[in-house]
This record gives sequence, C-alpha cells and structure tokens, in this order.
Amino acid sequence: MFRCCVSLFCLICRFFFFQAEDGIRDLVRSRGLGDVYKRQVLTFITLCRLNGIPARWQSGWEFKPPQDSMHDWGEIYLAPYGWVPMDVTYGRRATADESFRWFYLSGMDSYRLIFNDGMTADFYPLKIYPRSETIDSQRGEVEWEGGNLYFNQWNWEHDWEIISEP
Repeated sequence: MFRCCVSLFCLICRFFFFQAEDGIRDLVRSRGLGDVYKRQVLTFITLCRLNGIPARWQSGWEFKPPQDSMHDWGEIYLAPYGWVPMDVTYGRRATADESFRWFYLSGMDSYRLIFNDGMTADFYPLKIYPRSETIDSQRGEVEWEGGNLYFNQWNWEHDWEIISEP
C-alpha cells in the first residue's frame, strides 16, 4: 500500500507541483481562481481512495517562522500505524537520505495547528446565517442573534512569536 502511495505522490509532484517562481500561486491569489494547495491535496486523496487506500483531508494553520498561513494537507491510513499525516504540496525532499526524502508522505513538521478533519461539516450549534467559509473553517466564524460577521467585516490576522528557552 505504501508503494502505491509513493507512486501517487510522485505523480502529483510531477504534474501538480508549482514552484513559487512559476507565478501560478500568485496568479491564483490575484484572480481568485482557486486554491492550488487544496487541489493538490484533494487530487492525491482521490487517487488514494480510487486505489483502495483510505485518505482524508485536514486543514488549519501552518506556522513556519517567520510566516504563517492557512494551509491544507491530509492523512492516509497505513496499517498497522493508523492515520499518518501527508502534505503533497511540499513534494519530495531534495536529499539523498531516503529517511527524509518521503518525510511529507508519512510525517509532518511540528508547525501545524489542525482546525478541520472534514470539509463542509455542520457547526454545533448550527449556524442561523450563511457561513463565511463554506469548505473549511480556518479563520473561525462569528455569529450573534443579529447576524453573521463576515471576513470582510473583521480583522482575522494575528501575531505570534517563538518563545525560546532561557
């Protein structure tokens, strides 16, 4: 099963991996055409499932100094280990060390904060007004009895810092 995941991972890396210098990420952001990362992850999940490999989507925040961003990744089920994280958007590591080359296929860095284990799931208690984000909830939702506070109506940015030991 893992060998099949490796083949699918390579396929996604070969045909769907976008480098920053390609300008595709900037084009997607500037035109609002879609989410490159989400499409890569969902394509990998779909291919895994078509090949009988359980896979699921996750999203949240990625805190990689000095930046942070909302990000999408997933998990694949590998017996006997259970659900292991994967992030096809980073592709294979450029290293001769096999233990690191496939890191993002069966491991995850410690800079992640998971907000979602599923897409378009209902909130509890249920919302009365339409959601700000219909696919995931990486920024959260604000609602009161008088309405919904949409993303263009509030500042959802935040500050954080690395605290080093003395």
